[in-house]
Amino acid sequence: MLRILLLAGAGLLVAAESERVIRRGCTSSSQCPVRACDVGTCQFGLCMYVKKTVGSKCPGMSRNNNGACDDDANDYCDANGECQNAYKVRGAVCRPAADICDVPEVCDGRRSTCPTDRFAPFFTVCTSIGKSSDGDCDGVDYCDGWGSCRDHFVARDTVCRAAVNVCDVPEVCDGSTGGCPIDKFAPEGTDCTGIGASTGGVCDIPDKCDNKGKCVEGYKPATAVCRGAADLCDVAEYCTGSSGSCPPDIYASAGAVCRPGLNQCDAAETCSGTSILCPVDKLAPSTTVCSGSSSGGACDAIDYCDGFGNCVDHYFGDTTLCSKGLTLCDANYFCDGKQSACPVTTVPVFLAADASTAEYVSHIVCTCALSASTYTSASLASVTTGKSALLLVLIGVVATTAFMVRKAHRDTSSDVIKDGYAEFIEI
Repeated sequence: MLRILLLAGAGLLVAAESERVIRRGCTSSSQCPVRACDVGTCQFGLCMYVKKTVGSKCPGMSRNNNGACDDDANDYCDANGECQNAYKVRGAVCRPAADICDVPEVCDGRRSTCPTDRFAPFFTVCTSIGKSSDGDCDGVDYCDGWGSCRDHFVARDTVCRAAVNVCDVPEVCDGSTGGCPIDKFAPEGTDCTGIGASTGGVCDIPDKCDNKGKCVEGYKPATAVCRGAADLCDVAEYCTGSSGSCPPDIYASAGAVCRPGLNQCDAAETCSGTSILCPVDKLAPSTTVCSGSSSGGACDAIDYCDGFGNCVDHYFGDTTLCSKGLTLCDANYFCDGKQSACPVTTVPVFLAADASTAEYVSHIVCTCALSASTYTSASLASVTTGKSALLLVLIGVVATTAFMVRKAHRDTSSDVIKDGYAEFIEI
């Protein structure tokens, strides 16, 4: 108990010396409220304050702060422990002049506010800051007494840019702007032949303004004929599009076709390069090889021109073999001199009258073999060994019959016989 009383007595003593005690519980000095002209510490669980010395700084803690003429960084403590305002020195600029038509304002050293804004007197010259300056239509600019610069301009219709030539027009001031209007020109198509370069040539046309201030020389286009072709080996001359003169007369180049060939038997005629005339039409001679309407057939021969501009088809005659039989049972065929294809016929062909008996029998056997081909392999397989002898006897009978028929045929035949090779008559 005695110890608690001693601590309490010590606390009262400190409180009496500091003269400022805020009865607020604390455990550290950071918990004590900040006071502009007092230094607070936490003692015995209470916030204790000691006054700062007179003149101590209390930056930005006075009643008035952030004014144009405030010197907040130098606010100070007075004898009563209050933070007083500090002001900028008299004459310190608090609002600079915005331009020629404005004046700066300064602090009076006794207030935090800047004086009311004031301006340059009426008719103060301000040409350098006018909206329009140094223009061909600009006059002298003056302040209006309220901080603004008023533009003044040259009188309306005053010429500010003279015309250069017939393709140009003069520009005049409009009385409301300082600049001379943009350069304008005579309308496109305005005749300017008097200042152009036309010479009156066959390819010349009148010169015209281009609406950009220039006089454009007029020439006929490069598609305009200035000298027509006199004959097949002459060529037309055209304007160049860049000159009033027609180019020199020239002939068609040597080798240029002036009369195309109609076909293989009519050759094209070409220019000589030294005359306007096309050579006389010439036709290929009859010895000239050509390709007719029919080609590539077995009976197709070499085609020739007829000397009159036509290609004539030629074919092999009837002495030319075009399809040879593979055996004595096959026919042989010859060209007929009338067509490109080999004239194959389906008419049966017989052996010549002077064919040997062996040949005749061979023909009969071939014919029989052709008929026998209709039998199936199964039918042939059904022929037994016993029937083989009978088959041989039948073949012998057929051969004997063929011989007798052949003999009778020789005795009675006097007809013309054909086998596909050539015609002949039995004797």
